[in-house]
Amino acid sequence: VMATSELIEPLIGKISSQEFSTWIALAALAVTALSSWWQYRSQKSKEFCSVAVAALDSAYRALTGGQHETPPRAVRISWLEAARQIEHYKTLKKAIRVGEYTKVCEQAEASYQHLFLCALKKIPVLNSSYFAKDEALHPASDVPTSSPPLGLEPRSLLVVYNFAQAWAEDESILAVDVYNLLANKSTLNGQYGLKQYLDESKEFSAVPVRLRPNKDCGWIKPEGDGGE
Repeated sequence: VMATSELIEPLIGKISSQEFSTWIALAALAVTALSSWWQYRSQKSKEFCSVAVAALDSAYRALTGGQHETPPRAVRISWLEAARQIEHYKTLKKAIRVGEYTKVCEQAEASYQHLFLCALKKIPVLNSSYFAKDEALHPASDVPTSSPPLGLEPRSLLVVYNFAQAWAEDESILAVDVYNLLANKSTLNGQYGLKQYLDESKEFSAVPVRLRPNKDCGWIKPEGDGGE
């Protein structure tokens, strides 16, 4: 069996210096083109991410008017604009091709989902009266019977509520390493009430890794607990 070098050397000998230079130039051109493409791809993803996060902010402001302490007004165009901006965000997010910018978007998305959820919780949920009347068209309580009120656009309601409820359904917190958090003494340093609450909490007792306070008010892993 001939060695690899013995097979290659005759081929190299048949390539002139000019041809060799041409191949080197083509390779360099390919590397440059690939680098330029990657930079363009990264830059576009950065731009998409920036505009996407801005869309979420626009959606929240359209719904709430920047008011955090009161329920969103039942204004049809406000809910429509919020829903359209949320859908715009989804489209822009799909256009991102660089992982780090996708993560940035997802972090912003989770924050805005929480803001939306907090705002929606201020809306009465026991009857449909909030949704059935557009305040911008019928600000008074006595709407003429000859002109039934135009309520909020149903699809916009679904888009906004679906976006907000996704935060409540996020289960990433379940993957937290409880043992490492509590093994770090600074986590509960001096927090005696919190330690007592955790020790008495049925919810916390269901966490796979269970720690209990020791005599030094630190936290230790109980004997026989394999962390499963």
